[in-house]
Amino acid sequence: MDGIGALGNVPENLGTNGPAQTAETVAAPLVKNAASSISATTAVADQTSVSATAGQVTAALSTSDVRQDKVSALQTAIANGSYNVPASAVAGKIVDSLLQ
Repeated sequence: MDGIGALGNVPENLGTNGPAQTAETVAAPLVKNAASSISATTAVADQTSVSATAGQVTAALSTSDVRQDKVSALQTAIANGSYNVPASAVAGKIVDSLLQ
C-alpha cells in the first residue's frame, strides 16, 4: 500500500522542485547546440584521393578483352554456313564440364 500511496504523491513532488518544464524549454538548448555543431561541420570540405593502383584498375576496366577480329571471322563463317564444329569436340567439352 505504501508504494501506491507514494505514486499518488508524484505530481505534488514534481511541483515542489520548481516550475514545470515543457518539452520546448527542455529541447531548446539541445537544438541550439546541435545547430551550432552542424554549422561547424558543414564548413569542412570533403576530399577524396585515388591511388595509382585504382587508376590502373580503371584503365584496365575501360579496355575490352574481346578480340574483335576473331569475333568478326566467326560471325562471317556462321553466316556463310562454313563454320563447322566436330561432334566429338562438343561431346568432349560436355564431358569435361560434367567432371569438373
